[in-house]
Amino acid sequence: MTPILVKKVAKGWQHRHAAALHFVCGALLAYDAASGASPFDSLDVERVFAAVELLAERRSLEVTPFVAAWHPAVDTWDVASPPEFFDRDLSEALLREIPGFRVRELITKLVESVVGLQSTGQTYSALADRMIDELRDLVALTDKEVEYLGPLVQHGSAPGGLTIATLNYDLSIEHAARAAGIPVTTGIDGWISSGRWSWPRDPCIRLLKLHGSIDWVWAQSEHVEGHFPRRTLSVSEEPGARQKPALVFGQRGKLRADGPFLGLLAEFERQLAESTRLIAIGYSFRDDHVNELITRWAAEDASRTILVVDPAWPTLFDEDFRRDLQRYLIPPDDQPELFRPRLRVWPLRCSEALLLLRQAAVFHGPLDALPEVPAP
Repeated sequence: MTPILVKKVAKGWQHRHAAALHFVCGALLAYDAASGASPFDSLDVERVFAAVELLAERRSLEVTPFVAAWHPAVDTWDVASPPEFFDRDLSEALLREIPGFRVRELITKLVESVVGLQSTGQTYSALADRMIDELRDLVALTDKEVEYLGPLVQHGSAPGGLTIATLNYDLSIEHAARAAGIPVTTGIDGWISSGRWSWPRDPCIRLLKLHGSIDWVWAQSEHVEGHFPRRTLSVSEEPGARQKPALVFGQRGKLRADGPFLGLLAEFERQLAESTRLIAIGYSFRDDHVNELITRWAAEDASRTILVVDPAWPTLFDEDFRRDLQRYLIPPDDQPELFRPRLRVWPLRCSEALLLLRQAAVFHGPLDALPEVPAP
């Protein structure tokens, strides 16, 4: 998605913003290549968003007092423009000696604009807004494109329904469920009105969008006398709406205190506690706050199991959470009797795995009931 987004942002927009985005992507790729990663690997779009937002805030970050100098290109695209009518004002100050014009002040402003002392992050802030606008169009989907989710959403009509926690912003699950005639709710309407999560009694899909949704937009702060002002949300029914959506990017932003995000995480923990099986599809296990909930959930009950669907599941692991899953939830090869395996990995695509789960009717139950899937 990143190359497509870069092209859309660069097309017909201001040169400095496009150049700033090219710089960010290039710097991230160069950094990865220097650490041994392949420079041809796809650059994660969320990582690009997070980098742009951090650069927009770089003057106020906690680490800023300890940074002697940013990469020269950071300020190149973010310097303030020279003072308006600089040439005219300087000429009048020098030649006509008009009272009120100070030559030193004007020259100081010009120097600051050239060397970047007046860079404020406005370029990167505007760039982030434009990227979100383009993202809204990129994640627009049709019912045909989400047909592969049919076996998953069908389970929402079973007794007890189905809880899905997603880190994606798009409306894939909503489209697939409605096309299949399965009730689906994100619970956001209840949170907007009461600040709490509530769900229908009848079977449905309870969709927890932990990092926000492309159709959730920030509303104007509400202020009732005698109460704190409250920043809230609304749900946009217009796909082309240009209000700022309520999304979070990067590790620093995913635990933001405003909006529904902390409440969503708590509700995910509550829903998870009522389950004996966690099925992870397309999750890279790079979000520490989610991994911590999974760790606590697994530790509380040895009968709880995890099925991971990932066609790119590595055979060799770096120091990451996937390595811990393998180490602690699968018994050693030389001691298979030590405990029953609590982790199963299917190296399948999402569509293949969902169809297999539907055929086997084993969304719940022990891992032994799952069909074996050979390694590729």
